[in-house]
Amino acid sequence: GNLLGQIKIVQDGLENFFKYSDLEVAPVKDIIKIRQHHYSEYIKLKKALDTKKEKLFAAGDINKWEIKADVLKTLNANGDLSKNKELAFR
Repeated sequence: GNLLGQIKIVQDGLENFFKYSDLEVAPVKDIIKIRQHHYSEYIKLKKALDTKKEKLFAAGDINKWEIKADVLKTLNANGDLSKNKELAFR
C-alpha cells in the first residue's frame, strides 16, 4: 500500500510538472522566435547594404555615398577614402 501511494504521488507530481513546465517556457520560446526573426531581417538588410557599399566603392565617387558633408570631410582628411576600403566600410 505504501509503495502504491508513493507511485501515485510521483505520477501526479510529474503530470503537473510537465503540464505547467510548457506554460512556463512558452514566453521564452516566443522571445527566441522574435529574436530569430529580427536577426534574419538584420542579416538580409546587412547583405543588401554591403552589396550597395561594394557597388558604390567600385564606382569611386564618394559624393554618392550618402554621407553628410562634414563627416565625409573628416573621414577623407585621413587619406583618399575612395581607395581605402577598410575605412570606407566602417
